[in-house]
Formats: sequence, structure tokens, C-alpha cells
Amino acid sequence: MPIAIIGVDLIPGMCPLWYAVMQVVCMLPVIRVAFITRGSALRAAFPKRR
Repeated sequence: MPIAIIGVDLIPGMCPLWYAVMQVVCMLPVIRVAFITRGSALRAAFPKRR
């Protein structure tokens, strides 16, 4: 999802600069949560069952 947002924001004239900046600011917590949930500590807490 963050890659799609960046792609749309890079299209010239698609949205105003302030809107693109706000999307990037709001996207930062999403990226942080993605890295936290993919971390080794969380995977160790919930091991895969076979």
C-alpha cells in the first residue's frame, strides 16, 4: 500500500504538494507497524505449528 501511495503522489499534477506530504506523514506509522509485526520477537512469541 505505501508503494502505491508514493506512486500516485509522484504523478505530476495529480494532487497538491501539501496533500502528498500529508500522505507521506500518515504512511510512516503504517510502515513502522509493518516492520514491528514482521520482527523476530513477534515471530518467536507465535511459533508456527506443523
